[in-house]
Amino acid sequence: MNEPQVWVLIAAFVAMMGTMITVVMTSFVRSMNAGFERLETKFDAKLGALETKVDARFEAFEARMDVRFGQIDADITALTRRVMGDAG
Repeated sequence: MNEPQVWVLIAAFVAMMGTMITVVMTSFVRSMNAGFERLETKFDAKLGALETKVDARFEAFEARMDVRFGQIDADITALTRRVMGDAG
């Protein structure tokens, strides 16, 4: 362990291992970020499609309720005129 060549080899091995760990971790982090970005893009697309579908359903429901409440309003107006007499 007293030879300088041994210490040089140990230092070279440590430097090589540190470099390899850094490269592997950097590659891993980049691939994870790319995967998360793809997942976010897919999620946003699916969520946008779902939002469009829900909006369309609510608009259809609102249109049906407008028709039904319009009919009820007309019925109530007719009943009021019949009971109270024609005010006009």
